[in-house]
Amino acid sequence: MSENVIISRELDSISVSLLRTNETINHYVRPLFRAFVADIFMNVYERSPVDTGVYRGDWDMQEVKTDATLAFRIMNNDSGGYATFMEVGSPVGSAPWPTAREKTVEKSGTIWSKQMPEPVLDGALEKADWDGLSEQISKIITERI
Repeated sequence: MSENVIISRELDSISVSLLRTNETINHYVRPLFRAFVADIFMNVYERSPVDTGVYRGDWDMQEVKTDATLAFRIMNNDSGGYATFMEVGSPVGSAPWPTAREKTVEKSGTIWSKQMPEPVLDGALEKADWDGLSEQISKIITERI
């Protein structure tokens, strides 16, 4: 992963930021970086289990406007708190899933959705091609300096 890429991970969201070098480089890097984060977003969306469709439908990606960085945020706007349990599971004996049932499964003392028995965001971050992003950004910088 590029030394200039910063990941901020919260319970139901991630922010992916790229430190800006200069406006010329930024002009070429922004579309590449936006496409990279959009790929992560699509992976999050596709990994999201669907029962009623609310959890999957609550994902959003936004560009965060700052002077110092290119930043995008992927977040789940779930007001019911379901996104939290999709990221950390539910400890056995705790709400909302005290025991494994028809749509859940127990894994290492934690109850998870059967459709996605692991964190949605972490899996998408692991699948991202960070090395490819670093190579493409390095190439742009080398060609433009």
